[in-house]
This record gives sequence, C-alpha cells and structure tokens, in this order.
Amino acid sequence: MKKLLSLIFIFTALLAVVLRCQPDNIVPTHSEEPLTSITARLSINGFDDLDFTGYPDANGKVVIEIPYFYPEASDNQTPSTVLTTAKMSAVLVNNAVITEPLTVMDISTEQTIKVIDQVKKERIYTVIGKIVKSNLCEITDFQIPALDLAGVIKGGEISLISIDDIPKTTASVTVSPHATISPDPATTEIDYNGTVTFTVTAFDGVTKKTYTVKKGVPDKIEQGIRDGSAKILFAKKLAEDIGITTINLTGGIAVSGDYLVINTRNEPLRVINRMTGEFVREVSLGDIQGGLKNFYITNDDAGHIFICNLSPQAGDFTIWKMKDIDSAPEVYITRAAGNAFGRKFSIQGNTDQDAVITAPCHTNPTIGFYRWVVRNGVLGNIEWGTATGAGPWNNNIDIVYSKPDPTSDYFLHGYSDNRLTWMDGSTNTVKAMLGAISVNYVPNAVDFIEFNNASILATNQVNSQTWGMADYIWLLDVSNPADFKGTLDAGNVPAVKWFTFGEYGPKAIGHAANGNATGDLGLWQSSNGYYLYLYFMFTNGYVVGVQFDCISM
Repeated sequence: MKKLLSLIFIFTALLAVVLRCQPDNIVPTHSEEPLTSITARLSINGFDDLDFTGYPDANGKVVIEIPYFYPEASDNQTPSTVLTTAKMSAVLVNNAVITEPLTVMDISTEQTIKVIDQVKKERIYTVIGKIVKSNLCEITDFQIPALDLAGVIKGGEISLISIDDIPKTTASVTVSPHATISPDPATTEIDYNGTVTFTVTAFDGVTKKTYTVKKGVPDKIEQGIRDGSAKILFAKKLAEDIGITTINLTGGIAVSGDYLVINTRNEPLRVINRMTGEFVREVSLGDIQGGLKNFYITNDDAGHIFICNLSPQAGDFTIWKMKDIDSAPEVYITRAAGNAFGRKFSIQGNTDQDAVITAPCHTNPTIGFYRWVVRNGVLGNIEWGTATGAGPWNNNIDIVYSKPDPTSDYFLHGYSDNRLTWMDGSTNTVKAMLGAISVNYVPNAVDFIEFNNASILATNQVNSQTWGMADYIWLLDVSNPADFKGTLDAGNVPAVKWFTFGEYGPKAIGHAANGNATGDLGLWQSSNGYYLYLYFMFTNGYVVGVQFDCISM
C-alpha cells in the first residue's frame, strides 16, 4: 500500500509539472491578411448569378465594381437597385473567420465586415459596390472596305498592307464598347499614305490610348498559326440574336464577302456580318426555298454561295449557285435521283477557276462520293470516288480535298465510324487515321485551308442528346503527318492547335436538343494572309466566329 501511494504521489507531481509547462492557448505569433477577396452575386437586366469580385486595399476597403452597361457591349444600363440585394461570399486564409455569416447585403452604401485573424485579432473591413463606366479604349478591328484592306493591329500600331497608294477614304473601325475615336475614320476621309494618329477615349471619359496607322508589312512567324492568337469575334445565339426560332432545321453556313450566311430549311437565308456577328438582313430563295430544297449551304474560295437539296426525297440531286447575297440562285449541278445525297457537300477552290466538289453518299454501306472537277471555270462530268478503308458512315459525313486537284489528299469525318481520316488522293486509300471518338455524339463537318505555309484542318462533333455536352470544334495543323495520331476527345493529338467543348451547343444555354445532329463549320483567310477565320454553328445553339493570326509579336 505504501508503494502504491508513493507511485500515485510521484505521478501527480509529474503531471502538475507538465501542465504548468503548457501554454493556456496555442496562438500563432504572425498573421497574414486574413481576407483575400469578397464576391457579390447579382442579377442584372435579366441575367442571373453574375459574380463580381473586389479585393481589400491597404486600408481594408473593398470596392466591388459593376459595369455601367450589362452586357457591356449593349446599351442596357445597370440599375442601381441591383446593389441593394447582393448575395455575398468571401475567401479567407486558413484559421481566419468572419464574426457574422455573410448573406444578402445592401452594398449601395458601405457595409462593415469583421474578421478574426490567425492571432485572434479583430480586423475591420468595409465593402461597397460601385457601378463604373468602362475604362477600355482599344481598337479591335480596322478596315478600309472600299480597298479590301484589313489593318493588322500590334500594340498601338496598325499596319495597312498595301504596295499601291491609298486614296483618301473612310474606314470602318471597331473600338471597345461605348468608347469613342477621334478623328472618326468612319465619317472623315483620311490620307493613309503617311502616318495617321487616332485617340480612343474610354467610356469613363478619362482613360485614353493613342494608335498610329501607317502602310507597312508586319513580320510573320515562319509557319502556321501564332500560339495564343485565338480571339472570339462573336458568339450569337441563333434564336435570340439571329431570329432563327425554328428548331433542328438550321444545317449550314457559308462565307461570302463581308458576310456569313446561315441556312435554315424552308426559310430565307439569314445574313450576318462575319466580323461582328450582327444581323444584316434576310435573303429570299424564291422557288428553291422548301423543307427539303434548301437543305444545305456552303461556299467556294471566292465566296460564291452554293445550296443543295436532299435527294432522292426532293427529286434529282441539285446544287444551285449564287454569286453573292444579292444574286438569284441558278442551277449549277443536277444528277438523277438514286442513292442518298445532300446532307453535306464541300468545295475546294474557286469554281470560276479550278475546284473540286465532293458530295458524299449517305446510303450505308456505300462508302463513296460524287466528285466534280472544275477547270478554268468549266464544270466537268460527274465522277465516282470510293474511300477504301474508311467508314462505314450513315447520314452524317463530310469530305474535303486539300487542293483543287482530284489526285490531292482529302479528309473525311463521319458517323458512326467516328475516325477523322486522311486519305491518299492518288490511290483513294487511308493514309492516316485518328482513334475513334465517342459514338454517343456525331461528327459531320470538315474543312481545309492552306494558311501561312501550313495545312489547317477543322472538324466537329455534335451532341444530339438531352444529356452530355460534346459540341466539340477542333482546329488542327496537319502540315506534318507525324502529328496526325492519337484520339481527339482524349486530348492527345499533337496536331490540335485549338478546340472548344460544350460552350456553344444548345444544351449550354438550355435550348432544345439538336435532334437531327446537325452543325457546320468553315475556314476563311483575309486577303492579306495575316488572319485566319474559323466559323462554326451548332443547330439550336450558337453561331461563332474565331480569329487567328500569324503575326510575329
């Protein structure tokens, strides 16, 4: 018993020593700024769940800036009342806490937020929302339409690529939303043979940027597209922005001059500005307008517009040609009805000079296509081509040659084979083939162009389901056959230079599913060879324009 009491006494004494050595609370001796940012979630002009974030300054003040107009390119002013019901959230560092949970605040006036930092010290922050005018003052596009001159913008310099003298003329310019330019080149005829200076003033009336415009030739990179040059010129909803409310029947696009032309079956063509996406006007198709008549549309390298019917449902397979949006359609090709044609056709070259026209057969398992060769503007006889080793496909397939030469290589992509395929044009056999992408979605368009000493190919994958996203667009540099390997939707094809996934299909904006699995794309380049344009459309979703360049920065 004495031994037990002794052990208890010793243990108690040691425990007391240990407890005396422990601090009352473990508190860090150093703290960093505990509040990283504060975000206000607002509803503005019919757009919900818009997040705007502010950051604390040295005095603990957080100003959350909200655009004066929303969307910023519109004329829809942001009402001050949106600030009175802001849903607030904050980002804090570890071990920092807000004393009172953030909920809904009226940030039209200063509000106080208390934060306990890592050393248990109280920090006071003030937050306020301010509707501010834009300080953007950029020139984003400069054109002289009368001379078909596009300015190359590099920093504060704009080069007009021209060997000849430029007569005094007006210009078309696009500046940041609500900014102004002085002098205004749209209303003032200016001599551009020397250096011309413009000042762009932001909507805030304070921020300014000076641009100089002069004739010159900027350097190009050695080959292909400059990495990082992709710029979305516009993304327009077919229904809300273009006025196409019919679902599932918008199937093709064509480039013609300054315009992008959109075809919806049994409706007039819709014409938009191909640089801004703004609606221009409708074009009636007269007698060829019908549910199965104006079925698909494309263009040649000169910007001529071509429209086809669906055969045999609409009778003989027919392709009509329009010189431009102001011309009436005229019969260009007819072929007696037989197998299924008309869901897609492609043209490589200029039909007033040399071209190759391909129209794939959509009858499974007939893996073939019609081909017409144009020489010196004269349309030749119909030929039959067989893509040996490719396919099978059914209903959805597109074929495009790489040159206006029937022996040149060509590319195809279709459903349900779903393998982007490079064909040897001399032997009509497979030269290279990518891995099959998901059979849940439908590839149905390809286009090819030579740009800055490189071979550029575009293709798509369309979602016709109510689930999933897909709605892919891929842009590939196929100059080097060794890079043509891998699987597109796995993201391991070295040739891919740019892609977009899901953002522009109907599901992304809550529209009806693309029941016919249709969509289209096209490549175009500026006359000066410095800009490449990719246009694409997902039925029931968006039509989009993307600009790339080859300028050495």
